[in-house]
Amino acid sequence: MRRFLVIGTLLLLIVPASGLTRQESVLEFVDSTRVSDSGFANTPVDEISLQATFHALEVKALLFDEVNNTLDILYYLQSLQNESGGFAPDERSEPDLEATITAIKTLAYLPVNQTQYISWGIYPFFNATIVPLLFTSTNGTFEIKELNSDRLRLWSEYFIISSRLSFVPAFPLLTLLDEVKALQDQNGIYDSIDLAIGSINLLHMLGDVPNDVDLASKFVLRFLVDNEAFSTDNDIADLETTYQAVIALSKIINLYAIEERDDIIRYVFDLQEARSGFRSDTGGVSLLSTHRAISILYLLGELDELLAPDVLQEVGFVNFPMLALLLLPVVGMMRRRYHD
Repeated sequence: MRRFLVIGTLLLLIVPASGLTRQESVLEFVDSTRVSDSGFANTPVDEISLQATFHALEVKALLFDEVNNTLDILYYLQSLQNESGGFAPDERSEPDLEATITAIKTLAYLPVNQTQYISWGIYPFFNATIVPLLFTSTNGTFEIKELNSDRLRLWSEYFIISSRLSFVPAFPLLTLLDEVKALQDQNGIYDSIDLAIGSINLLHMLGDVPNDVDLASKFVLRFLVDNEAFSTDNDIADLETTYQAVIALSKIINLYAIEERDDIIRYVFDLQEARSGFRSDTGGVSLLSTHRAISILYLLGELDELLAPDVLQEVGFVNFPMLALLLLPVVGMMRRRYHD
């Protein structure tokens, strides 16, 4: 009998475990996308890009994971900047506004201090490129261009990046505040969830809130599909809209008070592939989707759940600890027969 007890114990102690937590699986995927010392790609089979590098650095920061050889990444960013001060999205493209915004955000995770931003000469390109998209100025008179979801986002970026580059935009803020608040009507309704999200984020950036915070949050929550994720049209939920909605809601309400909070969390975790990162609702695993998922879990205060074991769901696969557990009844049956 002692022999079979020893066999059962060895099955649990000697047989190797798969060992990975959900977080370790995510970080292994992120590391696999560093296809070059210079930066990261959206998937392991893609080429490195500025956007993917930003997503990887932010995910690692949220999960408190160290990034090796950051100077190589810094040199990569420098290679994307030309004499105008702007940044290109990759080494084959010309500088543009979106890439420049992403580059400045990426620099926050690299060994660059606040004073060094000025020496990079970024602001002239940034300011000259973004201002015409937002407003016109004639003889000291400012005219704000029509506020749509894209412009609301750019306004937020305008203030964030200007502050990071140590510049203060010269603009009558009260005029902007009035126009942003006017996007919510007297019934607390917006023309779309995108307008609601953009206005909430911009107002938060300016130290303000919607005219009716309660109705603003209820409006955004109306776009929950099946009480688990958000959609722009109350039809098919998607990760991107959920990411944007959770960010906006975090600015005006306590996310722990959302009744559907657990359902949103479950929706996000269901998008994680075994021993990998997160996928989108319709696509494969990518850094973009992983960034969105980790950001949502961070805002919902659920990153600790990533420390749970990564449950493998591959067809026909049984990991070693499960194999040991499955064999225990066999050992017990052999033990009873031996005893009889």
